[in-house]
Amino acid sequence: EIGEAADRMRSVVEGLLTLARADAKSVPLKREPVLLSSLVDDVARLHRSLAEKAQVELLVDWQGQLAGPRGGARVTGDPERLKELISNLLTNAIRYNRPGGKVIVRTSSSDGVARLVVEDTGIGIPAEDLPHVFERFYRVDKARAREAGGSGLGLAIAKWIVDAHQGTIEVTSEPGVGTRIAVGLPA
Repeated sequence: EIGEAADRMRSVVEGLLTLARADAKSVPLKREPVLLSSLVDDVARLHRSLAEKAQVELLVDWQGQLAGPRGGARVTGDPERLKELISNLLTNAIRYNRPGGKVIVRTSSSDGVARLVVEDTGIGIPAEDLPHVFERFYRVDKARAREAGGSGLGLAIAKWIVDAHQGTIEVTSEPGVGTRIAVGLPA
């Protein structure tokens, strides 16, 4: 229990430090060409054990072809920060899912926009909570927040990363059906 509490505190402190540095505009971002689908591959591989433990199927889809060739969603950005973005979205989609549920990650590119979409078949988010999900420390289900292991900073960090890359992030959700988070980044 002490180890779990220490891990939670470390996660909160790291998240707060990231956001404080972002607020102070002292987080240097790399700007290099990145294949978004390659980053998704790397992050999804790391999240497979979390998905298996939660009994959630994690699927990666490039350009609308689950088993097909990789999509050419290329961006100029910081690969480590983009991996953090993908990780935060996948972690939430898995944690707030249900046994037997699915998480689908899609990448695509069109009209000068690289898209990353994470959809889940989880518990969903009530409409009144949707405007607040990117706020620091905001948790939809306060009663289960500690049980799920979240700190309420993941989506705030995700929003900062998207903003720092001049992108957009939108969330749609239906309680009991699932959640869809769509990220658009300049290709």
